[in-house]
Amino acid sequence: MIKNASMDGASSCTANNRTDETQKGSLLLSGLSFSELENQLVQYMHSSTKVLASLQRFVRNNLEVKRSANYKCKKTDNPNILLDVLDLHRDHEEIVVHCLKTLRILARKQQNRENISTRLIQTLSRILQENKDQNMELASEGSNVLLNLCFEARNVSSLTSTNCVPALMDLLSQQENKEVLVAALGALHSISFQEVGKKMLIECNAIEKLCPLLKENNKKVKKKAIGTIHNLSSELSVVHMINNLQQIPSIIDLLEDTNPSIASSAAGCLQNLSRDDRARDVIQQLEGPARLTNLIFSTDNTMGQVSSIGALVNILGPDAQHDETKKKALKKILGMCLLVGQLKGLSVDLENMADFSITSQDDIS
Repeated sequence: MIKNASMDGASSCTANNRTDETQKGSLLLSGLSFSELENQLVQYMHSSTKVLASLQRFVRNNLEVKRSANYKCKKTDNPNILLDVLDLHRDHEEIVVHCLKTLRILARKQQNRENISTRLIQTLSRILQENKDQNMELASEGSNVLLNLCFEARNVSSLTSTNCVPALMDLLSQQENKEVLVAALGALHSISFQEVGKKMLIECNAIEKLCPLLKENNKKVKKKAIGTIHNLSSELSVVHMINNLQQIPSIIDLLEDTNPSIASSAAGCLQNLSRDDRARDVIQQLEGPARLTNLIFSTDNTMGQVSSIGALVNILGPDAQHDETKKKALKKILGMCLLVGQLKGLSVDLENMADFSITSQDDIS
């Protein structure tokens, strides 16, 4: 009877409190679609407590990709309400953090990434610029949003009129905070897949700031650093920078890294570097060909094997640049070596292999 009375609004204060707690617990356990979140934010816009509670509930149910109902939903989400919240509650740290987490969740979906406004990019730029030296959690979450957004080329182009890239570069100095460092590197890696992105990174002296990170013990940091350098090294000016900074030995050392992604990015980077005469000489002096050959035969790292072959073609066959017959012959010899080594799962057209390469793109964050 008490339970029924409380539901009718005619019970004691104690019974009401119990019902409120039960309903609150039910809300926390149930899912929340973005449309429902949007409605709640409109309704409670000026209540920081209710805004935060709604954002927390959405994030809790969607932050893990595999369990995210939003990620599985094909509907396009309009993030403008989140930008309104960020404008109104810009001094409320927890609300800003959860707005960024929500934007990160939304940006996993291609249909959302294809409908990004200039206002959103400018808001992210402001948050990164204001917090790059102060609030590392906000800087990290802002970087994660950019990582996902920059899977779309047009979003990378939108960064040219903002301070996003310079702010991300500044975050690379936060070497004690690995979470921030990994987030910033992830965004830079995502940006580096586009030509306009490469240009922005090069103009911000990215190579000088990325190369020291190759010595990091943290695998995530090292993976994203060498992956970004790999992409940038398709530019000949970057090849010269790497050589002038005497960073080729560090890259060669990564061929023996136990992480396949790191080793294959290092091999791909050497493939790009070996197009230059001076860099090629340095690689040969450091026994690069022997270590590239070792990567081909000692692992089942397919991408590493392909890039190693490409590098060896460039290193051992420089004269073939002017003799396509010699180049094709060298590639056939390397292909036969692979066959003798009985390496499985390697499917590549050796005769038409490109002289340079880029790394593979990471998964969304």
